[in-house]
Amino acid sequence: MKQIPITDAIRTQLIAAVGDDDIEVNNLAVYEATALNTKPIRKNHPLYKGAHHSTQFLHEMSNQLALESLPLHIMHNTYTGELPLGRVFHSEVLNGDELRVLFWVDKTNEDVVKLIDNSTVDQVSVSVLPKAATCNMCGFDFLGSEATLDHFYSGTDPKGHVMGENGAHVNLHNLDQWFEMSLVNRGGATGARIANRKSSHFSEARLAASGPAALLATLNLSESDLETPGMDMEKFLEGLTKTTADLALAQASNTSKDGEITVLKAKVTELEAKLSDAAKGEDFKKTAESLVAALTSAVKKALTLTGDATTQIPTEVPALITLAAEKIEGLKLNVAGAQSESADANDGDKAVRMNFAAFKRRS
Repeated sequence: MKQIPITDAIRTQLIAAVGDDDIEVNNLAVYEATALNTKPIRKNHPLYKGAHHSTQFLHEMSNQLALESLPLHIMHNTYTGELPLGRVFHSEVLNGDELRVLFWVDKTNEDVVKLIDNSTVDQVSVSVLPKAATCNMCGFDFLGSEATLDHFYSGTDPKGHVMGENGAHVNLHNLDQWFEMSLVNRGGATGARIANRKSSHFSEARLAASGPAALLATLNLSESDLETPGMDMEKFLEGLTKTTADLALAQASNTSKDGEITVLKAKVTELEAKLSDAAKGEDFKKTAESLVAALTSAVKKALTLTGDATTQIPTEVPALITLAAEKIEGLKLNVAGAQSESADANDGDKAVRMNFAAFKRRS
């Protein structure tokens, strides 16, 4: 049995997280887990082999959670349209090296509750975005403005240090955003698992956590909005415009980030204006053709950036939108299981630089 008793202190913290004094806590199964720690992570991604999170990083995660609870998912399925099973609502950093969290699962998810209580599912993984990933040997920042795709996908810095070899690894600093936590088969962080009652910290300890955290505008895509048969034309255009803009933003380079984003925002504004005027006749057709062309171009670039030289770009619009959605997710770094392959980062002799703020990493 992994559920922990809902003490008065836990109840108070839970109510504070949801902002509802009348919440039926008896309908919630509460658990405790190690979400992340400072141990080397165990992922095969060339950049993140043996990567370390700092104690400060854990405190920043705890501070963000104190502002707002986070969704609990299964296997990071945030892009499938699935609603969360529960929420992560409190955390503390223990002994400077472990982020311990409380989360609940709604008891209507009876099968999930049984899987956790029977320890069939006992590991968790967090989806986080660091601002910096620096080599412990020389301090080179793989997420900085000097980093190229070759550095990123090879895990090798300009001085020849290969991450995960001969003692070299990245140190992850400065939390940008913590997106969610998931129940997983096997997490990227060693020891990130659900605690049993005997090892529980919160069932007896006094709860306390507070602190500010920066907000991040993240790219979200609702597949149901884009793929519903019989969609009216204005909704279709809205979804198509958003997908094109999302891909463009995800591919903007650090070296000209501000300028590109300004231009992109202007384009989006222009497209939105066209949407309001678009009719179901010739105006709609012209607008749709223009957007499809822009989306096709963005997908081609996304395929290049992810090293995908085999995928054929579809001509059917629904399939094109689906591929665009997949490539937006592909441009976000997934260390929960994905292994990236090297991409050709050169255009002639000029190295391509990426805006790594578009990536998020899962541990």
